[in-house]
Amino acid sequence: MALCQQYANLLKAPIGIDSAQLLWAIAGKETSFGRRCIPRHENSYCYGSKNYRADKMLRDLTETYGCVAHCSYGPWQIMFYNAYSLNRNLDPIILMTDAAACADITTMMMNVIFSRQQPNNVRDFADAWNSGSMKDDFQPIAYMDAVEQFYKSNQRTDA
Repeated sequence: MALCQQYANLLKAPIGIDSAQLLWAIAGKETSFGRRCIPRHENSYCYGSKNYRADKMLRDLTETYGCVAHCSYGPWQIMFYNAYSLNRNLDPIILMTDAAACADITTMMMNVIFSRQQPNNVRDFADAWNSGSMKDDFQPIAYMDAVEQFYKSNQRTDA
């Protein structure tokens, strides 16, 4: 919760979206507010997947890190691939062990989504965070519902 409040000022969310509450809601859905911060393997990034075959950087990361490169990390479950694309000095161990470093790179990735896809509400942002795009035909409705519920529940308290 403290990291959500601390890093909220780095988010460039549109008017009407509370940045700290958005960070809190995503962490709520992804890791039960940080209680389950274990790496999560994503098969769509793994050997032989469409993403793997199409992306040289992903193949190079896989050669270096193996399946660890196919995981998401931290309270917000940021994909290592996405984090590395923003900071090539990162390795998965940093994302696994340093919640503040994870918060920093997560807010950077969220700002990329705000800039490129321009979600103007929590549901659209949740779609983009979970599926990669809010502009395609796939909508992870259950995920979007859960993030919206956490966002509206205002479970945060001041640290």
